[in-house]
Amino acid sequence: MFESNQFMKITIRYVIIFLLLVVDATAQVVDPETGLFFEYKAVRVSAAPVVDGHLDDPAWKDATPQQLEWDFTDNRRWHPSADFSGVFAGVWFDGFLYLAFEFIDDQLRIKNNTITQQDRLEIYIDPERNGYKSDQTRYIIPIGQDGNQPPSPLLLATWASNLKSFELSFNLRRIPQKDQKINFGFYYVDVDGGQQSNHRIGWAPTGGLEDRNKLADLTFAVALKPTLNQKAMQWGRIKSLY
Repeated sequence: MFESNQFMKITIRYVIIFLLLVVDATAQVVDPETGLFFEYKAVRVSAAPVVDGHLDDPAWKDATPQQLEWDFTDNRRWHPSADFSGVFAGVWFDGFLYLAFEFIDDQLRIKNNTITQQDRLEIYIDPERNGYKSDQTRYIIPIGQDGNQPPSPLLLATWASNLKSFELSFNLRRIPQKDQKINFGFYYVDVDGGQQSNHRIGWAPTGGLEDRNKLADLTFAVALKPTLNQKAMQWGRIKSLY
């Protein structure tokens, strides 16, 4: 009887470990070109950037900008052009994640009555790492508007006066450990000629995603170590992309 109980305990333990591994695996996106897990590494900085929309803080010099190069609408690679180009980067300090974005958009739509007719950022930040986009983890930031719709006490967002750069801070509500991961993803909704011609341009593997509702990983790094997914970029040089 004792041996039977021990066997049951060991079996249950291995089943739990297996389920945890399965859940963790489903929360990760694989880059089809490299076969590696697709993630962004946000490096810890010694001082938090000021969230004012201007990317002149020393913290951003430690970050690795990534190009927005996937069109989620047509499920194909987006080539930077005069129509739209963009990069983003992330860093962290204490219990906050900081994100910066820089864009060139030839037609800004910011004065429409409804959000669906405005250029906007749609960002997903999921500290619980459920793996998929949801309304609970989505933050919509219309171009030129501080904060997000609907408002959240966790997020502070500010645009630069020229509407070409943007910063936000997200309260993680706890200090992350080194190499800890959260789920993360976003796209810029470029509304040029009406809702039917929207393009959702974002950060994703070049080969796309099997499930476009799936979120990639953001890892909290202490020392930045570039991977095959990272591309050397510099702020203020988006025009050199096309």
